[in-house]
Amino acid sequence: MIDRTEVPDSSASRFLSCAACPTAKAAGWSVLGGSGLERLQCLKSTLVYKPGQCVYEAGKSCSALYCVQSGTILAERTASDGSVRRVDLIEAGGILGWSDFFQSGTHQTRAVCKTPAVICAIPATLVHQLVATHALLGVRLLHYAVRDIERLEARALEFSHSSARQRLARTLAQLAPQHGENLPEGGLELDLPVNRRDLADLVAVRPETLSRAIRELEADGIADFSGRIVRVRDPERLWREFDALDAPGGAPGGAPH
Repeated sequence: MIDRTEVPDSSASRFLSCAACPTAKAAGWSVLGGSGLERLQCLKSTLVYKPGQCVYEAGKSCSALYCVQSGTILAERTASDGSVRRVDLIEAGGILGWSDFFQSGTHQTRAVCKTPAVICAIPATLVHQLVATHALLGVRLLHYAVRDIERLEARALEFSHSSARQRLARTLAQLAPQHGENLPEGGLELDLPVNRRDLADLVAVRPETLSRAIRELEADGIADFSGRIVRVRDPERLWREFDALDAPGGAPGGAPH
């Protein structure tokens, strides 16, 4: 049983409507227009999750598409040897499990909330009806899927040409927009949504290798790590850690500036 709270109609005004939701714009739901968005608004379920709660389990049928209105969700995959690997983080504006929904119809990953989250569940029957009657929606969802695949492929390519230290720097930079805050005295503080074990999987290294990369960044005065809090003393120095990835011959993708 999923431990979550469904938002009652009386409190729905506290959350974004489909017309204003970042996912509606990113994934293309906005092409449905006024009446289509109203139908979507009426038939979807708005769910509120606490950290640690599961959105869906691997092996379960894809009964809905899950649009993330707010929060951070971790996708976990169980390997053939029974070990669990954290494979991706989905932030606000993302869609959970879209590839399984449109391919096998069965979830291949487990989705776990790492922060408080508001997620809209759109029933599978409604998604298929809308795609069948609104060709442009299908095109927009395809565009979303292509962008997401390109993001994952770019990360895999970057990681194949980078050190653990560079991978960690890149991951911290990607988390900064959602989980970072500029400090009055300069620098940046991140409140990571994941623990060290999760972070090691996301960086694609062993925990002991992650620990070495953390010690290197601390020894060089670039960042300090205390549990999930990371204080970046000089963000520009952190960004330069992976500038080589963007040079000719390196992996694609630019550092944030």
